[in-house]
Amino acid sequence: MIYEMAVLKKKTMLNKNTAKLIFDKKLSATPGQFVMLWLPGFGERPYAVADDSPFSVIVKDVGKVSGALCSLKKGARVFFRGPFGRGFEIKKGKGIGVVGGYGLAPVSFLSKKTELKLLIGAKTKDDLIFLNKKDVEYSTNDGTYGQMGLVTDLLEKELKTRKYKNVYACGPEPMLLAVGEISERFGVDAQLLMERHMKCGIGICGSCALGGKLVCLHGPMFYWKELKRIRNQP
Repeated sequence: MIYEMAVLKKKTMLNKNTAKLIFDKKLSATPGQFVMLWLPGFGERPYAVADDSPFSVIVKDVGKVSGALCSLKKGARVFFRGPFGRGFEIKKGKGIGVVGGYGLAPVSFLSKKTELKLLIGAKTKDDLIFLNKKDVEYSTNDGTYGQMGLVTDLLEKELKTRKYKNVYACGPEPMLLAVGEISERFGVDAQLLMERHMKCGIGICGSCALGGKLVCLHGPMFYWKELKRIRNQP
């Protein structure tokens, strides 16, 4: 496999355990695509592209590889393959971007390409990443910031009060399924970025299989209509 090298230009801590890493490279990437990021001595993991000019990713410290990436200093070298996968298809008209869990990077990237109302949810205030944007609403499960409850509650409220043509979402699978169901009720197309364990990123190992499809190859973006059809297949 062929890797490119990237040098860390800047690291910004977005909250106590999440960093944005900005590298000295430019990519040609679509929001929703991912790279396989390799740190010698620690391992390789997939990360959604947070921006392509300059190339950046958002990493939350949850394990060996992510912890090492979050600890990198300016000038550190990493290696990457990609970008890979099917990203969001940017449609005309204002859309809603729904974010949960680790899903901020691709939706934030998308908001630079098209007009989006952003809905960002987390368990508690300390888990949120705050954006310097006007059209953003937040929710927390425990009510420590924004609306108390699930981010899908915000989505339903927004779709009841305004007309949108598109919904784009990234986050935990139960959230994505709820986003798909809610969007369908309001007659809105939903594009969902699925998460699966990816080892190779290019459709060889099969570790990211989903109902006869490979998330790294046929996704990670799936339309809700597609996802409904394939998710229960063997």
